[in-house]
Amino acid sequence: KKILNTVEKIFLSEHQKFDPIIKRYLRKWLSISKNFFLFHFKNLMKKKFPKEIWISSIGSNTISSILAYCAFQKGVKIVAHDHGNGDAYHEQLANNLFEYDYCTHFFTYSKNQALIKSQALKSELSFKSNKVQPKFIYKENKTGLKNKILDIKINKIMYLSTAFHAERIRFRPILLDYQYLDWQIRLLQFLSKNNEVYYKSHPDRFQVDVDKLRKKNIKKVYKKNFENCGIMVDCYIIDFISSSTTKLILKSDAVVIYLNPGHPKLSSLAYNLLKKRCHILNIYENKVKRLDLNWKKLDSILIKKKHLINHEFSNYFFD
Repeated sequence: KKILNTVEKIFLSEHQKFDPIIKRYLRKWLSISKNFFLFHFKNLMKKKFPKEIWISSIGSNTISSILAYCAFQKGVKIVAHDHGNGDAYHEQLANNLFEYDYCTHFFTYSKNQALIKSQALKSELSFKSNKVQPKFIYKENKTGLKNKILDIKINKIMYLSTAFHAERIRFRPILLDYQYLDWQIRLLQFLSKNNEVYYKSHPDRFQVDVDKLRKKNIKKVYKKNFENCGIMVDCYIIDFISSSTTKLILKSDAVVIYLNPGHPKLSSLAYNLLKKRCHILNIYENKVKRLDLNWKKLDSILIKKKHLINHEFSNYFFD
C-alpha cells in the first residue's frame, strides 16, 4: 500500500491520472515480485556459502541482487565488479541506487575511479539497514601513455553505436528507438559520402540493416566483441561515452569524434580532459524531433590532417 501511495503521488505531481488499471497492474506485479523474492530467498538461505563471492554486477538482474542480499545476511565477503572499465567520469546516481547494495567491497579499475566513487557514495540511498559502506578496491596500473600529434588523412571510419533500449529502464535520459534508428541511418549515409565506413552495433541488440542502405562503402562488423574486430581505422565515431569500448578507443592511435547527446552527464573534470582527446560535437533535437548536429563542423573535422592524441583522460581514469 505504501508503494502504491508513493507511485500515485508521483503521477499526481506530474499532473497525470493514476488510473485504476495501472493500480491493479502494479498490485499484481508487486505480488508476483514478492513471491519470486521469497521463493529464492528461502532456498538460498538453506545453502552453504563460500567465504567470498564476486558478483559481476549486483544491480544487473534480480537474481544477482537476491544472491548478494542472502550472502550479506550470512556475513559473506561480497565483491561487486564494476561494469566495463569503470564509469567514474560521469554521474553516479545509478551506481548508488543499484550497484553498492549488499556488497562489502567494490572493485574498479584505477585509484582515481575508486576515490571518485567512494566520494560520490550516498548512504541515504542504500537499502542496507546498518548503512555499511563498501570498501572500494582497484587494480594497480601505471602504464601511462604519452601524447602525440597524428598526421593522417581520414579514409576509414568505424561508427560504434550503443543499444536500442526499447522499454528497458535507465536512470538517465535515453534516445527513443525511432529517433536513434533515424539518426544512425542518416549518420552512416553522411559518413559514407567520402569515406569507407565500418558499422559496429551493440552486440546484444537490434541494428541497422546496412544492406538496405545500398552503400557499397558501408560495411557491417560481424564480430560480436569490439576487441576481436581486428579492423584498423583512422577514426572512431561514438555517441555514447559510457561503453565498455570507451577505454580501448581512447587509448588507440586513431582520431576519436564524440557526438555528445548530453547524457550521461560528464563531470567537469572528465569533460575538460575528454575534449583534449576527442573532437566533441553536441547532438540536439531539431524542430521535428529528429536528432541533429552541425554537419559542416563534422565535415571540417573529417578533412583535417593533424590531430592531437592527448591521453590525460585515459591516464587519469584508466591507469
